[in-house]
Amino acid sequence: MRCATNPLIEWLLEHLLDVLANHPAEPAHELEAFAVLNALTALFVQNEMAAADPGARRHASYPRHVAAAGTHPRIAAMLADTQPEHASHDRFATVLDRALAGVLG
Repeated sequence: MRCATNPLIEWLLEHLLDVLANHPAEPAHELEAFAVLNALTALFVQNEMAAADPGARRHASYPRHVAAAGTHPRIAAMLADTQPEHASHDRFATVLDRALAGVLG
């Protein structure tokens, strides 16, 4: 694992370790949780910034185009069963909760 550090990263890691002080997860899993937290945060920020791109709507509609073409039945079924439930910030919290629960056990 590549480790880039600076005072803010050190502060965030220390804070996460404080939050997890009474959690039964192994120390390696706590570091993995920190990495997942940072990666998901970066991914969501990049996605939000990309949404301002003029071509973003076209890119967002492409999976529905693929589903409508009939050549990818699993994609079509997934999109048929998927309803936009929450705003992106709510989705971020949901995904983060699920990912951290998976890493930490």
